[in-house]
Amino acid sequence: MTRILALDTSVQTCSVALHDNGFVLARSQQLAKGHSRLVLPMIDELLAEAGLLLGQLDALALTIGPGSFTGLRIGISVVQGLAFGADIPVVSVSTLQTMAAGAIKRHSVRQQGTILPAFDARMGEIYWGLYRNVGGKPVACCADALNVPEAVGLTDDAVHGGVVTLGVGDGWQYACAFPVTAQTTQIECQPSAQDLVILALEKYAEGEAKPVEQLTPVYLRDTVSWKKRTHLRTQG
Repeated sequence: MTRILALDTSVQTCSVALHDNGFVLARSQQLAKGHSRLVLPMIDELLAEAGLLLGQLDALALTIGPGSFTGLRIGISVVQGLAFGADIPVVSVSTLQTMAAGAIKRHSVRQQGTILPAFDARMGEIYWGLYRNVGGKPVACCADALNVPEAVGLTDDAVHGGVVTLGVGDGWQYACAFPVTAQTTQIECQPSAQDLVILALEKYAEGEAKPVEQLTPVYLRDTVSWKKRTHLRTQG
């Protein structure tokens, strides 16, 4: 019997889910700001509803990005505080993989079908990833990326015919500029702790839970900017 508490604060929707003995309890609320005010009461509500104490959990889980810088920091801070206090490990999951998992479950993506989750990163850029449905699980075809719309979907793992099975997320509102197309799109799709907790359960069973000290957020924008600065210094 595995008990995992998962939270996602990477986008506007703040969500928390608890897996306990095969059942999932969840809370979510969409808001532009205020994740730090909501997330801890949500956690308390779920634990109380399940009749559990924090120390009875096997692991905590969270999305580590890409996503809102502020939102990711809130999630990291909350999980660090809880995990240190209760001495429990952490499972970290890509925000985009979480979106792909939800898409497979809700939209009947065929086996080996491809899912391209994409959401608006502002500043004229898109966070995106490419995943394949393998046995109902989203398997990454390439590393999650940050690009201008004109480069979304371009990867060494060729998208056959430039078409993916399903595109999800608000990044697809800029699809007219994408070099790939989707057979179907679901623009309103967002990451959810309910999908995250199921992914985390699988990763926990595979031994992927880590000490909280090893928790590291994924800030693709920082990484891209650092690479550009390094390139410019090298060329100079």
